[in-house]
Amino acid sequence: MARSQAAHHGLEPARRAHRPLPASAQHAQHGGPGCAGADRQAQPRSHPRPLCLQARIGPFGGPGRPWPPDHAVPVPGARFRGLRQPDLPRPERYRRRARRRCALHREASGKQQVSRPSRSRSAPHDSAQDDDNTFDTRLIWAGLFVSLAVFAKAPRVDILFSQRYYTPQTGFFQANNPVVQALYQYTPVVGNTLLVLAALLAVAAPWLARLARRRGAESTATQLLGLWRRTAIAVVCVAVLSSGLIVELGLKNLMGRPRPVQTIEFGGDQPFHAAFERGATPERHRSFISGHATAGFTLITLGLFAGRTWRRRWVQIGLIAGIAVGMGRIMQGGHYLSDVVFSFYAVWLSCELVAFGMRRFDQRRQAQPRAPTAS
Repeated sequence: MARSQAAHHGLEPARRAHRPLPASAQHAQHGGPGCAGADRQAQPRSHPRPLCLQARIGPFGGPGRPWPPDHAVPVPGARFRGLRQPDLPRPERYRRRARRRCALHREASGKQQVSRPSRSRSAPHDSAQDDDNTFDTRLIWAGLFVSLAVFAKAPRVDILFSQRYYTPQTGFFQANNPVVQALYQYTPVVGNTLLVLAALLAVAAPWLARLARRRGAESTATQLLGLWRRTAIAVVCVAVLSSGLIVELGLKNLMGRPRPVQTIEFGGDQPFHAAFERGATPERHRSFISGHATAGFTLITLGLFAGRTWRRRWVQIGLIAGIAVGMGRIMQGGHYLSDVVFSFYAVWLSCELVAFGMRRFDQRRQAQPRAPTAS
């Protein structure tokens, strides 16, 4: 079986390629009777016919049948043996597969031929100048405008979603779930711990880099002064801007939205307020937006200055963490669906502002003329 497959793909040993051809095949090869080239004058060949083509005249072409040029498919392994690739009849699926391989090869060879300036790991990363690291955010921005339209025109979506986890007899029946309780209790602890570690890394990165160079770990020192320190600074800035300024000091103290357990629809004494409707007592009603979900979504900052692959992965990790924590708060009756959705966009807008500010800082620092060193 393996021998027949090797013969089919043109990978037969050389000893079989040297076998003499039948008289009919030799006659068809040079334009004998019954061949499409019989009515034309035979022209001498400037080079001998490749062995791979001679070996395939009998089994595939047969005597008196020309090789159709519209079925041109590269023979596997022919270019590695230094032979000319013949035109062989193949099914359509093989032709499509060969065209895809050729397209991928051209794309890969084109990328290799383009010369790009080398960038050090310690140099600031600018995604606008690197095509391979671009991350398409149009879907995220479209989701923002869709969310604004939905929760502004249909605010009852929040009540309908929260009613899935509420019964008049038991209230929010998942409020005492161990997983939900663990998410509620340990999310602030984990978030504050990561924030402290990021702040320590941002401050101690130069000292750690010198220590790594003394031990011969030059790549680690370069990462400490480059990507890792920039990421740590971004985590601190995004956490302060989103969880601190936007959530705790801004929207929670300004909107005054009652939580689901405080509204009449879920056994409370307060009327329902939409996502953008301001309440009268913001010091007691702090539903909009979710601080716990904001802490979970902040994990997307870890991929802010990474490449395209890791940036996408950290966005996915942050989305999963924020959605899990936000769903726990919805099951407890502490937040509505819109509180969780807009907590993600509070983090996302903070990431965009921090990335923009750091890019502007890098541009200004590069534009400043350097002072001449004294010789």
